[in-house]
Amino acid sequence: MTEPTTVPRRIDHRQALGDYLAMGHSRSLSRLHQHHAATTPKAPSIDVLKYWSRKFGWRKAAAEYDDRVAAKVVAKAEQAAIKRNFDLVKELDNLVEHGVEAIRAQLADPEIVGIFRTPQDIAAAVNALSSLIKTRELILGRPTARLDMGHRIEPPAWMRQMIEESRSV
Repeated sequence: MTEPTTVPRRIDHRQALGDYLAMGHSRSLSRLHQHHAATTPKAPSIDVLKYWSRKFGWRKAAAEYDDRVAAKVVAKAEQAAIKRNFDLVKELDNLVEHGVEAIRAQLADPEIVGIFRTPQDIAAAVNALSSLIKTRELILGRPTARLDMGHRIEPPAWMRQMIEESRSV
């Protein structure tokens, strides 16, 4: 069986512009002409390509195309960064949750031999959890410290309870 033959097609200015844009930042009319001459029997001459470029504003079209492509690349990179930060925040939330649960379990039943053997162990764990929470807040663009020169800042109730219970152990 013989392969069907295709009639060589002529390249019009729209196809030539598409090929020109696809060349990226290394594009040039002479490279475009070389490409068409090597792949198409009825390739437009370099003079025709120059004429089309002037008449149809290929420089402007290429600049606009490059801007659109660059904007898409930036948007994709931003989305990837957002996803990485979201995943990191989820991981930090899980670590904080597990750490709080471990401290609560130890405080609820001091007879359990856990990872916290002394009040200093619990204080160190609370400090570590505080650092994780601050890291999470930094990633989210939130403040990590609140300063009010006229008032004493009280820790959250759960933290006060843990501190008090660790002192009585």
